[in-house]
Amino acid sequence: MAIVAVAGGTRGVGKTVVEKLQRHGPNHKVFVIGRKIPTETTTGSLAFLEVNYADVEPLATILQDHKIDTVISTINLETDVGS
Repeated sequence: MAIVAVAGGTRGVGKTVVEKLQRHGPNHKVFVIGRKIPTETTTGSLAFLEVNYADVEPLATILQDHKIDTVISTINLETDVGS
């Protein structure tokens, strides 16, 4: 089973990636990582992890603690934090 984190997985391309991964059922455990945990109730059973992209060490710890082996980034790359 792949344990995947999708950065920017609540909108646009990221949301589509998350939905596709979820369709694989037990083959993937999917986390959405972001700066804020969404407050919408439409997120279903998704697991969200709140992170600070600018602070690499705690971000790496979060990924390790959740045994995430794949990160897919769909975040905006037009800022220093995004890149």
